[in-house]
Amino acid sequence: MKKDGLSIIPFSLPSWYVLMLSVLPVWFVLLCSVFISTAKGAEGFRFAEATGRAVIMHEAATDEARMIALEDALYQVALQGGAEVNGFSAVSSDTTLSDHFVVRPSSRILDYTITNEIVDDDHYMVSVRAAVGALPKAECATPRHHNVTVFAPSIYVGPAVPAWLAPIAKSSLVEMLMQMERQPDLITRRAITTELDVAALARANDAFDYKSLTQGRVRVETGDFAFIPEISFNARKIGKFLRDEMMLDITLKIHVADGSSYAPVLDHSATATIKLSDFTPSRTLNVLSRSKRKDITAQILGIMPNFISELAKKLTCRPLISTLALVDGNLMVPLGKTHGVGQNSLAVTSGTDTLWTILRVAKAGARSVVLEPLNPARDKKMLQGAKVEFMELKQ
Repeated sequence: MKKDGLSIIPFSLPSWYVLMLSVLPVWFVLLCSVFISTAKGAEGFRFAEATGRAVIMHEAATDEARMIALEDALYQVALQGGAEVNGFSAVSSDTTLSDHFVVRPSSRILDYTITNEIVDDDHYMVSVRAAVGALPKAECATPRHHNVTVFAPSIYVGPAVPAWLAPIAKSSLVEMLMQMERQPDLITRRAITTELDVAALARANDAFDYKSLTQGRVRVETGDFAFIPEISFNARKIGKFLRDEMMLDITLKIHVADGSSYAPVLDHSATATIKLSDFTPSRTLNVLSRSKRKDITAQILGIMPNFISELAKKLTCRPLISTLALVDGNLMVPLGKTHGVGQNSLAVTSGTDTLWTILRVAKAGARSVVLEPLNPARDKKMLQGAKVEFMELKQ
């Protein structure tokens, strides 16, 4: 195939093969593409800055020059997030090589703000700061504290369970609470004598409610969690040749509810089966095969450390999400230092003019923060009511 008297070949062909192609009566055309990415690339997320320039052709073309300069600046910051280079080499009949490249950004601009605009004689310069790359996936490696309130549990012991195991069910609750308090990422508050009644909490006004004023009501703040444990013991027989086995089925559950709304967040559960004894025609064998009570108790309580550790991991992997509210001209969420959100922490929400809107924590309190959009020109009213997710990132 011919194209303007040139034969297009890959970059990697040896010189003797190029010479051979140049004398053949039929021209060959081959295309090659080279992909080059920077260290950050599209897989990362970072801030980049650049300045674009454009010539002001005449006085009436100032706005046009501004847009061209802005486009140039955005193109430069996009390249800082990663570049894709497509190219080919063309060989003429006299074996002269000419290379052709097309450079395109491989990352996208999530959000940006104009930091400076200057008109210098016949040039318009626009400086921008942009978030380029891709939003990070949820990371579980960075732990953060979770405030949890443990409400009254539900404990069930089946009728076939030996009577001596009933107190062990209550001991299991105590061990469960102790394991929660040993978790470095859980700040546990005990309210095991209080049943979580969401309807009663919704009806009660603490400023006028008699119980709230005299005894107080246990409430869970926004961003915290409510735990409702369940412990169930059931016994059953498994029939085998000339003997039966008595087995204990243990089911552990913790229902996790979100603070303030008490909406279900997740159910964490685990099951285990422990052999209690054998039933055979021989009374002696029955006695000898019976497991010691202390061993059975140790097996039951030994389930708790891993059970609570897995629950803590699940909470760590959950993103920190809230709803933006506009209060006195400021965008605020009821999350703060108590939840691991500090000064200059970053958050992201769906934007209006761009795909995403990046926000920065301008002021952080214990249980509330003020956020400012990366682009100060963004209309805050348009962001009111939007869901915002905090990111563990460094600027």
